[in-house]
Amino acid sequence: MSIIHLKRDEEVLWHRVKRYVINGRETTTVDLKTQIDLKSARGKAEFIKDVTAIANSRISPSEGGSGTGYIIIGVKDEGQCPRESQSSYLDCVVGLSEDINRDELERQMNEILANYSDPPPRVSLEVIPLNEHKKIGVVVITPFRRPHKIVRPIEHLEKEDVFIRRETATARATPEEIISMANRSDVKRAIVLNLSSHPLTAQQKEELLVDHKLEISELIEVGIHFDINRDITEQIDDLLKNKIMLASDEWSSESVYIIPPGLSAPTMALLAAIHGLKGHFPKVIWIGVKPDDAGYHARHVIDLQNIRDRFREERTRQEVNP
Repeated sequence: MSIIHLKRDEEVLWHRVKRYVINGRETTTVDLKTQIDLKSARGKAEFIKDVTAIANSRISPSEGGSGTGYIIIGVKDEGQCPRESQSSYLDCVVGLSEDINRDELERQMNEILANYSDPPPRVSLEVIPLNEHKKIGVVVITPFRRPHKIVRPIEHLEKEDVFIRRETATARATPEEIISMANRSDVKRAIVLNLSSHPLTAQQKEELLVDHKLEISELIEVGIHFDINRDITEQIDDLLKNKIMLASDEWSSESVYIIPPGLSAPTMALLAAIHGLKGHFPKVIWIGVKPDDAGYHARHVIDLQNIRDRFREERTRQEVNP
């Protein structure tokens, strides 16, 4: 949805971050800022806290994640600037200063992190032009070895502080959370696509974490309605490209779970499309009623790929031993 031609590396990054800019939505690993201040002690402290919190919340490549978080500079979030429609997102982009020196700003960022955190997260600064007058900055954050802790006091940050993101809020990590980072716990992190038209409740999120060891790194909730009078492939294409908006490398690198809509035939077609993008089936979260409770709970996580592989093996056995 960028309105000018981008270079290849800019285009790849734009596809990664565009849904946050367009929707104004933040996550545990994505923060939107109208500006960034690296001159004052207060500004430096906020930057250190935000970067280390995202790095501590992001599973590194060695732990099975893609390892990347983002601070997007020059964009108002949805609370500051509600989007009337997708096409109105540019009204919420304040942009970067015209005289910004990308290389110098990136150098300052890494120097500040090296001076005040250990181990310092790895960051780079990329600039994406959206039109002739507005460009945004994207701080790309890669965790190195968690936990990333504060090693020198500055403003409200104290030595040994460890920060983490809880959904979109940054807070000091608990001792249990710090131990979990260091021990690389068995909690899985995934993008969850909720297409059921029923928002996921706090209780259901807790059930996924406690019962299924699944922590949601990003929740994309899109209430969908398939029109029986329209071509299903066109509808799915619109859903994937203009509503879900995952980049192609996210489909291949991120763990994705789906809460499907209640329409069986279109859901089967949707799973076929996602299989084509990911190369295998996503896991499915089955939300249902418990026998002794009228409420809806996160009852099961169904591993479609495992089921597919199991029955493929069964077919192979039958072919070998008819």
